[in-house]
Formats: sequence, structure tokens, C-alpha cells
Amino acid sequence: MKRTLFFLARLFSFLVILAFASCSSSSDEDTSPIIPPIPPPPVSPEDFPFSDLGSGRLLYESEGETFGGLVLADINRKTIAKFSLEGISTDYQISPDGELVTYSAKIDLINHEYGIFVCSNTGKNARRLIPTNKSGFNPGWTPDGSKIIFWSQVGTSASEYTLNSINKDGTNLTLLSGEKTNLMFSVPSVSSSGTMAFSTNQGYGNPINSAGIYLFNPSNQKLERIIPLESGKFYESPAFSPDGSKIAYLRITRPDGEYKLIEVMIWNINTKTSTILVAVNASGTKEYNFPDPGNQVNLAWSSDGSKIIFNVPEGDLTSHLYVVNSNGSNLKKITNGTKTTDFKVSWGR
Repeated sequence: MKRTLFFLARLFSFLVILAFASCSSSSDEDTSPIIPPIPPPPVSPEDFPFSDLGSGRLLYESEGETFGGLVLADINRKTIAKFSLEGISTDYQISPDGELVTYSAKIDLINHEYGIFVCSNTGKNARRLIPTNKSGFNPGWTPDGSKIIFWSQVGTSASEYTLNSINKDGTNLTLLSGEKTNLMFSVPSVSSSGTMAFSTNQGYGNPINSAGIYLFNPSNQKLERIIPLESGKFYESPAFSPDGSKIAYLRITRPDGEYKLIEVMIWNINTKTSTILVAVNASGTKEYNFPDPGNQVNLAWSSDGSKIIFNVPEGDLTSHLYVVNSNGSNLKKITNGTKTTDFKVSWGR
């Protein structure tokens, strides 16, 4: 009976789309980017398209009418697990080996301070890593999974930050950036050589005065803007490919607060040029922004570098996951929950 109802529902949807297309054939020419055909997404977690994802474990946040928390998709075992963490937490990143999760959680509700935590990939054994007198947010892993790189608020100003590292067991807290900045940077991505990439959409600050994507070398303290921000665009989530030859990032078109287009961009380390990998139309003005707004769109590489997963806003309080091959082929929609925000995705082995 369920199969019959599902077939009838799909048939009805096809007839509606066919009728709409015939009525719209005389409309003005569509000048939006050409989007590759995308097969229908799964209708439930049980139908998650594991075969389209290769291997590894995906972690993402899902906020909707029936569930709010984290989803762990084990591609190798073809299983889905959902869990929630205590308190107010955000910025989740699965470790390269897929076994641990680092995140930031509020430790001071009055002053809105965060701490850096780590737990198992099922949400168990959560523990705070950094001292009680130090804040932390936007954590990311080193490629070998031994350290966590994070931003920390310092001094008496609410907008002075430094870049730090700490071992995953909470030892060896180290200051990486010798100079403070008052710019809010994204989760740092670390290459195998130790170079770090992050972005800011703020147009002013110390020690830099322009928005864009930056590289930072802790060994010589060199901070370099490699991609200036274009007018009318936002950049999010720069991430090194596993071999370190490329940086993928998202270029977002969002005039007057309304999402229009999400483009996956690839910056080549050798040629120092950016190209569009794929573009997906976006929509909506209202985002799920608890506990804090920002970083609502991001991407992640698969551990073998063959795929990139990212989320696209598709209506108010709605965002879905997409995956594409690293050569730009085979774009697939992975999630499709109604009034559900699937975002903050990361990919481990």
C-alpha cells in the first residue's frame, strides 16, 4: 500500500510540473545560471543516498519541526544516528578519522562567552578542553586530527581575537597569532603543511582592512589576503583539499538579505586563480540562527578529495545538503526536509 501511495504521489507531482512547464513556456527568458538536472532527493533518513557519497562519515546539524540536533550519517555502514548535546552549542566539526566531534558551547550566558569542547561522534563523553578563563569559538581540526585550531576572545574588548591551538586531549594550549585582530573570522582550515585558510566578510579591522579569504602561516606570522571580496558577494567556508593543491569556498549572492545564488568556487594554489565548480539557485530571507547568526552556509571535502558537500538555503527556515564531484559533475541533492535547516556539515573518514 505504501509503495502504491508513493507511486501515485510521484505521478501527481510529475503531472503538476508538466502542467506548470507548459504554462510557463511563453514567459520571459530565464537568465539565471544553468543548473544540472538533479534527481529526486530521499524522502526519509532510511532512504539516505549513501551510494552517491562514496565513503566516510558525515556530521551535520538539522533543525526542523520534528527534530533539532545533530545527524551522523555513516556512509560505510549505511546508518543514520541522531543526537543532541546539552547546553547551547554550535560550530560542530567531525574529526578527520570520524571518531570525535569538536564544537563551541556557551559557558557564560550573560557575557555570551563560548568554550571549546570535544565529544565522541555519538555525543557521549563531552568535555571542555580549554581553561575556564579562556573563551573559544569556530574550532577546526588539523589534518592528522591531533590538534584543534580555534579563535579566542581576549582582552577587555568584546571584539579582540587571537588564533590558538590545543591538543585533542586538552594539553599544549598554544597561541598561534602574535597580533590580535578585531575581525570575526570563519572556522580555520589547515593544510598538511600547516598553512591555514579562513574568511571574513567584515570590511575593516586590525591588522587588515579588507574582507575576503586569507592564508596564515603560523611559522612566520605571515597573513595574506589571497581572494579579495567582490562587491555584492559574500565568501564562506574556505577549505583546503586533502592534497593541499586547492581551496574550495562558497561565493554567495544575497542582495538585501535574500539568498539568490550559491556557487562552489575552486582556488588553485599554483595558478592563484578561482573558477566556478557548480552553481545552485537559492532563496529565502529567514534563517535558523540560534544560538547566534552567521556561518549558515558551508562546505566540506570528502577525505579522498573526490567530492564536496555543501548546503543551499531554499526558502525561509529551509536549507538542504548537496554533493558534487570535485570535477563539477554529478550534482545531487541529499536532503529535502520541509521547513528544515540542514547545515554546518563536516566530513570524516
